Amino acid sequence: MKNNTKMKIAKKYQHMIEEISAEFDGLYTMTWAYSKPGYMFESSDCHTENGYTQKELYKAIQTLKKCDCEECKKELERG
Repeated sequence: MKNNTKMKIAKKYQHMIEEISAEFDGLYTMTWAYSKPGYMFESSDCHTENGYTQKELYKAIQTLKKCDCEECKKELERG
């Protein structure tokens, strides 16, 4: 898991996350999380999730679950 933020992620979620990053647009900092192939965020039914605060993003991370969509299947087949 690549993490360029100061967020501490529980080990039980680390294997499901590809990357966590933060972007500053000049006014706000937005923190993003990207799931690994085979997982998704139930909170958004998506493979990416964001939050204006780390607490907000961590709540979304807690909704990670297995995913068997076509996109995930293709990525997992590629290895």
